[in-house]
Amino acid sequence: MEKVDFLAFGAHPDDIECGIGGTIAKLTKKGYTVGLVDLTLGEMATNGSVEERQEEAFKAMEILGASFRINLEIPDRGITFSKENIEKVVEVLRKAEPKVIVAPNWVDRHPDHEKAGFLVKEGFFNAGLKKILPMLQPIKRPEKFLRYFLTIPGTPSFVVDVSAYYGIKKKAILAHTSQFSHRPEFTQTFLNEGQFLGRIESRDLFFGSQIGARYGEGFLMQELLELEHPLVLCK
Repeated sequence: MEKVDFLAFGAHPDDIECGIGGTIAKLTKKGYTVGLVDLTLGEMATNGSVEERQEEAFKAMEILGASFRINLEIPDRGITFSKENIEKVVEVLRKAEPKVIVAPNWVDRHPDHEKAGFLVKEGFFNAGLKKILPMLQPIKRPEKFLRYFLTIPGTPSFVVDVSAYYGIKKKAILAHTSQFSHRPEFTQTFLNEGQFLGRIESRDLFFGSQIGARYGEGFLMQELLELEHPLVLCK
């Protein structure tokens, strides 16, 4: 694991790509460093073995240009706010020292997505406490903690124009063949029945339309965004 500018968390090995694959591609193309953290191996998925899903995850990482991808191996459908799990997040934050971190929004169809966001928030807070894992230095929190949308869109705090990078996002999502491809040997699921990828694109088209762009990805901030003065809003 190396130090990165931006660190993205997902509950399952394809969540980050579906939520903010375009933003990650944009950041890496602009020279920023990005790390990816999956909380679980996605072992409860109907299709795909753990080994297949890991291979797909690393292929998607390469497509997006991320610096690393790690898995915390918390049980799929068993994400809890235990001391051990929180400390796993703290360890990643202390070692990677990201300026900004992002995790799934607190409202979502999948309980694992919601729990992932809250677990990362616990780790984010504890990363700044000197009595938590004091042997891991430096003891500090990332500057910003953001949320991204998956199955239930909300009103974002801001939207990133990812129009020029949307092809990369699609390619990264489709790298997860076991989840999104419809093949005779696969069981039909919510993910591969033919409409799920269209829903992702519809969400991103909508966010894009709100800023006059083709495609956009929305982010939430719990705190207010501080500006030096109003003119910094002008390009």
